[in-house]
Amino acid sequence: MTNKNSKIGQSVFHQLSPPGCLRWFFNTAIINQFPIALWQLPNSYEQQAIIDLSKTTKKINIDLNTIPPGFVFSPFDNQQEESAFLINAHLHLRNSTCTLVNESETECRSSITENARRFENTLKKIFSAAGNNSNGNNHDHQKKMVQWWFRNGNSPSD
Repeated sequence: MTNKNSKIGQSVFHQLSPPGCLRWFFNTAIINQFPIALWQLPNSYEQQAIIDLSKTTKKINIDLNTIPPGFVFSPFDNQQEESAFLINAHLHLRNSTCTLVNESETECRSSITENARRFENTLKKIFSAAGNNSNGNNHDHQKKMVQWWFRNGNSPSD
């Protein structure tokens, strides 16, 4: 049962082109140490990404009818096991719109909600710190902002 209900980071993402959104989304996930998956389907220019706000990847048996929304992948050397890893789709970036995806009632909602807030706060802080030097679409500038973030002792919970 998937229900998309709230937009995350829209004050930042609406100012960016889709490639800029994807880079900021990726950098913010890395700063917060959230698992992330990025993709672009064949014959499509649309780039998408998801973030797992639980900060874990789960080892699962491959049965697409029973797993929650997410991204399943398997290492190339996984020939003996019929298992893979799942990155849950808690945040989904598509067309410069980031949505928080509600899923199973069994998942610990308070930590997911708290991590969504942390993601959004981090995104706003690093985007604000970029100031008028960039419209957020400059990849080199973003790398410098991420380095600045860690060099200045910021933690994702700040």
